[in-house]
Amino acid sequence: MVDLKMPGMSGLEVIRQFQRYQPSLKCILLTGHSAAENVELGRKSGAYECIIKPVNINLLIQVLKEAAGHG
Repeated sequence: MVDLKMPGMSGLEVIRQFQRYQPSLKCILLTGHSAAENVELGRKSGAYECIIKPVNINLLIQVLKEAAGHG
């Protein structure tokens, strides 16, 4: 799980790097910037799911279970 806005490297770049070296890894992008373009950029970068902050804990649990193959 990575945040969209981080110092040094954006969450999108982190996801791209993960996908480059470990394509089966499921990355979840968190963002406080709910613009539809951020969600779309996340998906295009390889994010498994994009969750807008503040995070609904039930949604987060559901997404984590699905990503782990238990949902």
